[in-house]
Amino acid sequence: MSNRSFFDDDGGSNGFTPPPVAPSNGKAVASLIIAIVCILLIWTKFLIVFIAPVFIVANIIGIILAISARNSNAMGGHPTVLANIAMILNILSMIVYILTFIACTVCVACAFSLF
Repeated sequence: MSNRSFFDDDGGSNGFTPPPVAPSNGKAVASLIIAIVCILLIWTKFLIVFIAPVFIVANIIGIILAISARNSNAMGGHPTVLANIAMILNILSMIVYILTFIACTVCVACAFSLF
């Protein structure tokens, strides 16, 4: 039995190269989850005037995460499809929330002006 270790004299491992690590899409996944939750909750119109600003802020956070994921993946030469989809869904959700918030605010203001 030889006294040689697993490593060569120079510290390298006998020609073994570990496989490259795939990039993490954690930010893109988080952004996509925010977008999906906000889109699913668009249809709950309960107290929309009070809840809409919270979801608008959540969509802004989702857009920031998607942009960050897209930039980090693009710099590494990796695909950015998930980040792009998340950003588009967050933008669409935010537009719907803003329009709903404006419509509900105008409707409530008109209803109170009648009395």
